[in-house]
Amino acid sequence: MTRAAGRRSAAWAAAAAWCALIFALSHQPDLAGPSWLDAVPYSDKLAHFLIYAVLCLLAARALRLERAPLLRGHALVLAVAFAALYGISDEWHQSFIPGRSPDAADWAADLLGALCAAAALRLATIKSKNKI
Repeated sequence: MTRAAGRRSAAWAAAAAWCALIFALSHQPDLAGPSWLDAVPYSDKLAHFLIYAVLCLLAARALRLERAPLLRGHALVLAVAFAALYGISDEWHQSFIPGRSPDAADWAADLLGALCAAAALRLATIKSKNKI
């Protein structure tokens, strides 16, 4: 395996591991957080936002390492789409778990997290190009 192929595989493995973590968390019948989180307004939406921001960043990293120019060139859009679709599948998955239910507001937080992560990555890329 070449070094580039190894980096691609590692990037995709990280994204897949994050998806597995999301799935495992969503599969819990009652996912109660620490009691101090109850004092934070909308802590569940914040968690969705952050989890899907990370998913978007991991997917974008993997896509940017791909050989196909189409994937590399559209990595951010594809990463947001992937995170959004995974969020939909996650909410659907929860409909089968006792004590859980799908929530459009959760998916909105997922999408917003992915969009903000992509925007931040794009801004960081623009800033780093301007420094050269």
